[in-house]
Amino acid sequence: MQYPEVWLKVFVCDISDMQHELPQQVIQLLEPERQKQLAKYIRHDDKLRCAAAGLLLRYVLQCLFGLSDAQSQTVTAENGKPYLKSGLVQFSLSHSGSLAAGAFSNCPVGLDVEMMRKIKPEIYRHCMTDDECRKLMLLPENQRDSAFFRLWTMKESFTKMTGLGLYDDFSRFSAVPLPRNEALIIRPKFSEKVFLFSEMLQENYWLSVCLDSEHCQPDIELSLLTISEIIERKEVKNVFGDQ
Repeated sequence: MQYPEVWLKVFVCDISDMQHELPQQVIQLLEPERQKQLAKYIRHDDKLRCAAAGLLLRYVLQCLFGLSDAQSQTVTAENGKPYLKSGLVQFSLSHSGSLAAGAFSNCPVGLDVEMMRKIKPEIYRHCMTDDECRKLMLLPENQRDSAFFRLWTMKESFTKMTGLGLYDDFSRFSAVPLPRNEALIIRPKFSEKVFLFSEMLQENYWLSVCLDSEHCQPDIELSLLTISEIIERKEVKNVFGDQ
């Protein structure tokens, strides 16, 4: 399906300035469903990332896009993919390490951000095709982790865009980067071209965003924020001040 005048806005939020505590004021700003989700996490770091993603979502939808509480209400599809009940904006959230990120568009979108770490080569075959495994092993050892996580975020952003998420078998399809922010998704019986933007952040994170809009080149607006900046902004206090 083609979408006229496709737009894409990506927000990356650094949460390192709230690593030691989760302020009650942040929890109170979250949707009730996000607060329930927050309570399920045991590890403090996971709570921070979950809260940051939820706050980023509300900030963008209500303070930047001007949506009301009702228009910003999220629901979850049977496959687990969250979406706005109003259908006014498509979005995808992800968090890893000290970053939370969100992608927003007027067409189906998937986003993934991952902090790079050491990956043993025997893990490759569980989430990469045979050809991708061979190409990774041909790289110098000090380049493999970066290449792995770029591929991983490309694949996960695609499956989040489709709604399949981690239920899809990453070892059964390839993500081949092409020029001009495109990628070819190759499956056993068919292939498709998608818009796929990838970028390294802070030298140890990969972020990828996939759009369900073939042959489009939307302008990408990438904004960097911190949780403290969001909480202290006048717009946030005005919109969420009565919570």
